[in-house]
Amino acid sequence: MKGLDFLIIAMPQTDTNAGIISEAELKMLKPTAYLLNPARGPLIEEKALIKALEQNWIAGAALDTHYYYPMPADHPLWKMPNVILTPHISGSSLSPKFLERVWDIFVQNIERLHNGRHLLNELTPADLKGK
Repeated sequence: MKGLDFLIIAMPQTDTNAGIISEAELKMLKPTAYLLNPARGPLIEEKALIKALEQNWIAGAALDTHYYYPMPADHPLWKMPNVILTPHISGSSLSPKFLERVWDIFVQNIERLHNGRHLLNELTPADLKGK
């Protein structure tokens, strides 16, 4: 895993894979790597992730899922400048148009990225700070 720039966790959580990413796996990443977890928080050992971020084993993390709902206001991940937390509410697959809309935005954003244009639904640093 030393050559990875991004480790993306995209799997369902089961009884057998909680903590599948532990301190050992996080230490295998290069210091410039980012961890992205849109799946389930407990797939990554919480203490190991906090340690990895605090000690700069990895460059940062984007977490769309969390260890607690709601996340406590004093949780250390909130204060880390190398962490992006999102609320895991991007949509509902129960909506009849969900997949059609997701694919439409995805394709449009690929075209926009290729042409050097701003992405749809892009958040600026100011947006993320609530300004």
